[in-house]
Amino acid sequence: MKNYYDHLYNSLGAEAGWVADVIALVDFAVTRAELRQIRPDAAHRVDVALTLLAPVLMERATQGGVRVYHESFARYLRGAFDRESPALRALLERLAAWLEGKGLFVDPRSFRSLLSILADSGNDRRVIDLVDIAFVAKAVAAGFHHPR
Repeated sequence: MKNYYDHLYNSLGAEAGWVADVIALVDFAVTRAELRQIRPDAAHRVDVALTLLAPVLMERATQGGVRVYHESFARYLRGAFDRESPALRALLERLAAWLEGKGLFVDPRSFRSLLSILADSGNDRRVIDLVDIAFVAKAVAAGFHHPR
């Protein structure tokens, strides 16, 4: 499998590999438009990248976009990042900024994922700032709660 994944990823080239990296790092589906929002400077690479990655992705417009179909591909991509690498931190920070822009108490994906992405990027101070004394009240008011 590794050879196949190497081939897929390498066929993306340096210009479009970020699409695969983003999809591997988030635990939710993203649309083509959202990928373009995350990296507007490379938005023109999204369609080509998704076409090349089609064998390992699920794309369902009615269910929120694109996500990894083969979890082993996501593991392969995440394995390419050194846990302390500046590249991983930069991409996580970009994802955190995008999710924060969506609204922590507005977008369910932001609510579920923003804090862990911030923590993974080493931005513990921002997590503490967001989880203030009113956090639970804001979450409940927005309709977010822990499922039983």
